[in-house]
Amino acid sequence: MQNKNGSLVKGQIGRMLLLIGCSGIFGMAISAQTPAGTIPKADPRVAKALKETNTEFDLSSKDGMYKVTYGTKGKRVQTTHVASATEDINGVEMRLIFSFSTILKALPSHETANLLLQDNMERIGRWAVQKLDDGSWAILSLIYIPASSGGKQLEAALMTIATQADEMEEQLTKKDVN
Repeated sequence: MQNKNGSLVKGQIGRMLLLIGCSGIFGMAISAQTPAGTIPKADPRVAKALKETNTEFDLSSKDGMYKVTYGTKGKRVQTTHVASATEDINGVEMRLIFSFSTILKALPSHETANLLLQDNMERIGRWAVQKLDDGSWAILSLIYIPASSGGKQLEAALMTIATQADEMEEQLTKKDVN
């Protein structure tokens, strides 16, 4: 990572900052308030809130995640996930909502990392980069909302994250995969 003068190679700094600042958020949230080795139970408050707005969803018995698929612009679709596990953030019980924008075989380029960091300034949700078990890298749009949020608040967060992830997916890949 260093050149012969001892300074960091240009490009590595942006990628390092993105990974340090963002990737840990996702992993911490998934395991938050769930003992190691256990499967999180589905939080019935999520189902209740989704039903308030007649939002169709799937529930994974494997990880307790709620999955909602939205139509975005044109004929594009985007899947969002709502974690059953919650996290205490400054005394407030918070819930993670996220959507995969794209999956990369390698660490995002310097240009992609800069794009995500710049885009963070214009968004409600935030970008994160997470290394997956198979060695690939996921670019995710995510947001935390209070775990007690009702249907309208949850729906607004889901639609925001779906739109942001889909727009970035289209920009980076020109495809509709997630």
